[in-house]
Amino acid sequence: MLCYQFAFAQNISIEKFITPHHFPSAELYDIIEDNLGNKWVASDIGIFKIRGNHVDYYTTNNGLEENVILKFFKGLENRIWFTGLSGTLGLIEHGKIQKSDLSAIVFNHFSEKVFISSLVEKENHKLEFRRTNHSGMYLVDNQSLKSKEPNIYNDDRTIHTFIYPNQQHLIVYSKAPSIPTNKNNWVFKTKNKEYKYFNLFQGSPNQNNKLLIVNDSLMYLSNTNEVIKFINFKPIQKYTFPHEVFCITQIGQKIYCGVRSNGVYILEENTIQKLPIPIIEKLSISKILLDKEDNIWFTTLDKGLYICKNPELKSIYKGDNNVMKLLESDNKMNVLLSNNILLSNNNVFQKLLLDGKDNIINDIIFHNREKIYITSHGLLLEENKSTLLSFFLRGYKQIDKNKYVLFGSGKVFLFDKDNNSIHEQLLNEKTLCLESIHQNKLWVGTQNKGIYSLTVSGNDIIPKQLGYNFRVNTLCKIDSNLIAVGTNDRGCILMNNKGEIIHKITDLPQRIDCLAYAEGLLYIGTRLGLYVYNLESKKIQILNSSNFLPFDEIVDIRVFDKKKLYIAGKYEVSSLEIKYIQNLNLNIQLDILSVSHILDKNKAIVIPQKEHFMISCIQDNYKASQNVSYHFIITTNNGDIIKYQKSKQNLLDIKLPAGNYKLEMYALDYASLSKSNVIVLSLKIPTLFYQTWWFIVLSALLFFIILFLIIQKIIQNIKIKELAKRSIQQRISDLESRALQSQMNPHFIFNAINSIQAFILQNKNEEAHFYLAEFAKLIRMILNNSRKKSVTIQEELELLKIYILLESQRLNSPIQFTTQVDSNIDIREIIIPTMILQPILENAIWHGLSGENKEKIIEVRFSTLNNFLIIDIFNNGKPFITKEKNKNQHTSQGLQIIKERVLLLHQDKTHDMNYFEIKNVNNGVEVRIIFPLLTEFD
Repeated sequence: MLCYQFAFAQNISIEKFITPHHFPSAELYDIIEDNLGNKWVASDIGIFKIRGNHVDYYTTNNGLEENVILKFFKGLENRIWFTGLSGTLGLIEHGKIQKSDLSAIVFNHFSEKVFISSLVEKENHKLEFRRTNHSGMYLVDNQSLKSKEPNIYNDDRTIHTFIYPNQQHLIVYSKAPSIPTNKNNWVFKTKNKEYKYFNLFQGSPNQNNKLLIVNDSLMYLSNTNEVIKFINFKPIQKYTFPHEVFCITQIGQKIYCGVRSNGVYILEENTIQKLPIPIIEKLSISKILLDKEDNIWFTTLDKGLYICKNPELKSIYKGDNNVMKLLESDNKMNVLLSNNILLSNNNVFQKLLLDGKDNIINDIIFHNREKIYITSHGLLLEENKSTLLSFFLRGYKQIDKNKYVLFGSGKVFLFDKDNNSIHEQLLNEKTLCLESIHQNKLWVGTQNKGIYSLTVSGNDIIPKQLGYNFRVNTLCKIDSNLIAVGTNDRGCILMNNKGEIIHKITDLPQRIDCLAYAEGLLYIGTRLGLYVYNLESKKIQILNSSNFLPFDEIVDIRVFDKKKLYIAGKYEVSSLEIKYIQNLNLNIQLDILSVSHILDKNKAIVIPQKEHFMISCIQDNYKASQNVSYHFIITTNNGDIIKYQKSKQNLLDIKLPAGNYKLEMYALDYASLSKSNVIVLSLKIPTLFYQTWWFIVLSALLFFIILFLIIQKIIQNIKIKELAKRSIQQRISDLESRALQSQMNPHFIFNAINSIQAFILQNKNEEAHFYLAEFAKLIRMILNNSRKKSVTIQEELELLKIYILLESQRLNSPIQFTTQVDSNIDIREIIIPTMILQPILENAIWHGLSGENKEKIIEVRFSTLNNFLIIDIFNNGKPFITKEKNKNQHTSQGLQIIKERVLLLHQDKTHDMNYFEIKNVNNGVEVRIIFPLLTEFD
């Protein structure tokens, strides 16, 4: 069996700072934390403000006088001062960058623009400072700038001034001696005392010295690549580094140094030790900061910002080999890795070479000083390489000083180391885990049949199945009557020692891989992280790569000496004190980031109606950044919830109706169950003037007044229209009466009776009888139609035919009467006003055709245009004589009656048409009448 060894050092876990947006610079010079928990970072392109994982950028575009910011200084009353490359001064106060009148005074006073290397704020807003490459101190206030200490030193002196406790100064300067030697004279001056030393450092003094004052007696001072430890201003220990030291920081009880291109070193008692952290071991660390959340921040000059979220978490192993198991021996913790590699308790890796290439070590029994290997091929003794048992073994439990219970595949074995005897018990089920319940009682978890209880009696193992047909991956005894059972698909179950289920822990992944218990906390290992269950409060915290651990998947967990917890990931092992987890409280402080409307001192916001209200908030805990959710609750004065928003977004955008509301905001880390402070704001959306009660009442009153006036006007118009309608009806009735009178022309009746008398005297009885019958028929039709408002075209044409026939008899000359109807006109349905056409034909016969010796023709044509009926009446008689020339009063009155009746039918029409027209045409006279196109059903 061969053993390969190399040195191993414990270290902390560091990661790149994660922000939702790209971090804009990789060249960072300094970092500081203000009293509100904001981190401020100085860089080559401005200042970055970090809260949680949110980053705000400040440049000359939004508040800075120059972009290259080199250093921060703590002032009085939580103020922070910063200086730029060109000697500008800036101020940070109340979490914001503020304008300072001192900046212009300092900047304008010096012609040579160099940055301020040391600064201390005195009372009454006075600053004492020193400029790089210049000796002497300066004092500036709002009125003037003056030299506090006269520059009495020659150019061969270099002055370094540092802030000393209680606002005192430590002035360090060096001077070349009067005679040529290789000695450098170093002088420390403070509280009216001077300490002189020769050749403290190898190199000449430079302007980049770093000073760390731990207390009134202990301090560290650097010059180029050297650091000296002073006690009561006496050099005690010198440390030499590969390159220049950029920063010295105390974290806990350790002193850390950032070194150019060499990462971070720890100062031990007499030596230095480099932190073997690959991610930063070749970087130039410019500043190290421990914040209020116990995060450690690292600014670099080449790769940006890094952070250690868990400085108490120590990295035991990190490599390419899989972690198989954590093993305890000799009060130390060992790590079993894949490829049969053991990381032993003295931080040495051992490659364990076994017979058979596929023989895998699954566990190790540390019996006194001997190792007994539990392998995939059986039980192997280290002392003589002998195999006691050839069977797949997974693990063991010790039941007394020399006896062990082994398990693997479908069997369990009792192994007695005194005589190397083995007794087996067949379970016929693949065993996965084993846990001691009492001295001689164990539980074994199986793949498909739940749990077996094993009782060891002498050399016998008596099994008893407790039931439950599910896979058990791991078991953990909490006390004599409480056992935690980790299953493969049912989460974690708590049972009593009889195997009865007491409680199922909720809010866990279904698969549980490992369990451990200590001091009231049950540690549950899963592929999603480490779940910490408090048995008393029944609350769960989640620790994983998002907030605390450097990995997610948990392979094994071990409690060591009830004080320390070892956590194994797939390729890493870490440890930390249990008390750190017990006191772990990821506090979250919530603040308003921006708001769309003015927030007054009473935390009330007035929002004009119909405007969107937007508010964003920010939490300050970096560990919680990836797991936090933001909650916005808007309620009415009655407590009714009208809006509840829960999301990863820290923005609320809403439009509310008029009213008074209460807005509550808080953040919740679902992993650690930490809840932030609750911010309560009052929202008031004023009612618009037209929504006020008085406006509504006045509007309603005005509405009813207007409605009353409108109704009155409508009634008045109805009455006017009714009167007009009655007037029109009266006129129509009068015109119809007059039309009837015109139809019943006395001349026509007299002539008709004379004609009948002549037929009788001439003994023309048949003609007299026919003429009399037609005359009677005509009179009856005229009387019948006089009772109607309208008749069909067919009825009107029948009347006209009879009338023409009678007139032809009277004239002793036939009249050729023809009609022409368009195909789209149904004479049985289309109606026209009654007693409207006969007077026109009568006028044509009496004044046009009478006395003419030629053929007498009357033609009536019916056609349509849009929604109108057009009637054209033509006769080939004498031309029409106008009213002025026509002496026949009856003729003119008859046509005038017809015209008035036609116009009354169109009085509400707006068409520009001539509805009644008489005109002379070639060979006769034509009358055109236009009616609305109506049927009997209209």
